[in-house]
Amino acid sequence: MALFAQTSGLAFLFCLSVVLLPTTQGNGFLGYNPVLELARVRGEVKDMIAEALGNGHVVDNQHLNAINATISPIFDALPKNSNSRISAPGLRHVVHRYFGEALGWVVKGFEPHAANITEAQGGGGKILRSNLPGFAAAVIEKEMSHGGFALKDVVSAIVVVEQLMFNEATDAVDASYRLNQHSPSDMLGRQDMFSMLHSYMILEMLEGNASDARQHFVDRENIQEIYPNFERTALFLEDLTGDFEFRRRFASNPFAADEYCFEDTAHIAEEFTKEFSRWSNHECIDMKEALVEMDKFGTGRVRLADFYRMSEGGAWQFLESAEYLRTLGVLDESSTVLGPQVIIPNYVTGSNNCIASTPFYSACCINECMGLMHQLESQIRAPSASASEVAQAVEHIVSSSMTGPRTLTASLRSKLDEVANVHGGKVPLHGRLLAQWLHYAFPRECPFPHVTGTVSSMSPFQYAAKVGEEALAASPEEMELFLSSEQAKGPLSPEAGLSMWSLQEELIAAPESEITSRFRSLARAGALIVMIGSFGLLAVQHLERIRGVVAPNKVESTETLVREYDI
Repeated sequence: MALFAQTSGLAFLFCLSVVLLPTTQGNGFLGYNPVLELARVRGEVKDMIAEALGNGHVVDNQHLNAINATISPIFDALPKNSNSRISAPGLRHVVHRYFGEALGWVVKGFEPHAANITEAQGGGGKILRSNLPGFAAAVIEKEMSHGGFALKDVVSAIVVVEQLMFNEATDAVDASYRLNQHSPSDMLGRQDMFSMLHSYMILEMLEGNASDARQHFVDRENIQEIYPNFERTALFLEDLTGDFEFRRRFASNPFAADEYCFEDTAHIAEEFTKEFSRWSNHECIDMKEALVEMDKFGTGRVRLADFYRMSEGGAWQFLESAEYLRTLGVLDESSTVLGPQVIIPNYVTGSNNCIASTPFYSACCINECMGLMHQLESQIRAPSASASEVAQAVEHIVSSSMTGPRTLTASLRSKLDEVANVHGGKVPLHGRLLAQWLHYAFPRECPFPHVTGTVSSMSPFQYAAKVGEEALAASPEEMELFLSSEQAKGPLSPEAGLSMWSLQEELIAAPESEITSRFRSLARAGALIVMIGSFGLLAVQHLERIRGVVAPNKVESTETLVREYDI
């Protein structure tokens, strides 16, 4: 377990606490009794250790180095405190960016504006199965005195979250075996193994019900209706299986029929989990290209009437109701003359188009702007820069719809100067204003960043549960209303969207003084910090001593860990 030998256990504390932070409510942790039986504490910690170290995952140096290389430019460009460490919001941002860029995942609890996501909306509380009681506030003060998170802490947090999610995938494979009346000890033929994987897809990627076998097989029978691209996805699974068979060809009997053990099925399922978003992104590209064809002036917008017109040919996309689009922040309604318009990158990357959802993350369309931002961070390598430095860097960034180098327009340079003036001559790289400016610089790739609290990222399931399934899609009458409107008959405008520009700033990483104040306030409030710190202390103790407990390729049982360290 190279992870535990080479990285700090401090990130384990953050990894769990930052996922918990967005999901706790006033009637949750503030009403929680911090004095619980020691046996329950031991049980909670034991479960978390088993979950983090379970299923035989071994993190090698190559993977750690790949993570480090991916996040280093982001880390370098974030504001640091006097100890060269980033804040908790900064770390949440890096984790979100890593999984978004590397895997196309939106990890629940690490989303943008995650503080507004409740448990009922699918927050990340499941990663921390329940609130853990604390032992002493003094311990927390000691843990917090480290003052932020180093690069190795970020790497650790990413790996632990990654492990927990892959462990969840293995659990789904186990449930697939049970639903299909197989034991994990059974050796399966190729066709039976594919049946397990198809069940796994329904359970893990399409939010199926593992406790209702009858409903599961109904879903299996109607999978084409639930997920129209199932046939292509099944072919992708076959390709992954072929790759797996090729890699193990020298270890298997060439004269025996192909047989697969549970570990083989779980391995293919894990590969599917890692590759699915990137593979399925072709659907997102097709969707974007269809919208871009109607974006005559490159504003990153299409009229809502034209959006609905595309669904007339039987397309299963472009059917969302105006109210749902408005809730998601997809509609630009800033001009009464032009009428409502769909913002292309906001629509494509919205939760309405997430292809699959698991308990820990959603597999969504890859946000192209993350890659553009990565290029900018790699060039600047600082938390802020002058307007001219940002402009020069952006002029050399190439996107899918903009070939470089290019010269920025006078309007874009003027807007960038406005952002710099707000901050006394410098442009913070991780704030709403630069994200807004990037939207106008790359209108087809970078989503427009709405002010926190003005939009919601509810999935179609969540929105339907809240307001009714009939409100999710536009009715024929609603479509006709927009198709026959005066705005739908008017000309397109190269100035569409310009009136959305505002100078309301929101910084991702607060200055050190604000962070310190926030932590002190939490310490005074007590309950949440005690809860986080107590598990952090236990996790750090175990991770610091794990080298003496874990053999190079073997994890001792949780019972041994608990017994030896008297948890």
